[in-house]
Amino acid sequence: MAERADQLDYWTKVREQQISEGAATNYGPDTIAKDDKIKTRGTWYLVVRVNKKTVSVDVSDMYQAPTRC
Repeated sequence: MAERADQLDYWTKVREQQISEGAATNYGPDTIAKDDKIKTRGTWYLVVRVNKKTVSVDVSDMYQAPTRC
């Protein structure tokens, strides 16, 4: 258990450093809302619900971001 706690502490610090340096983003329920659009795996989706740990998206009508010519 102590080793696992040490690993969790280490990776938490790594994540905090990545966010502070701008190498990673920290999306969560405070930054994502219903009717936002999120991109995952190369496809844009409309957000239909946001919970503390999950985001539900509408896959029936995928949002296509405008393409540049």
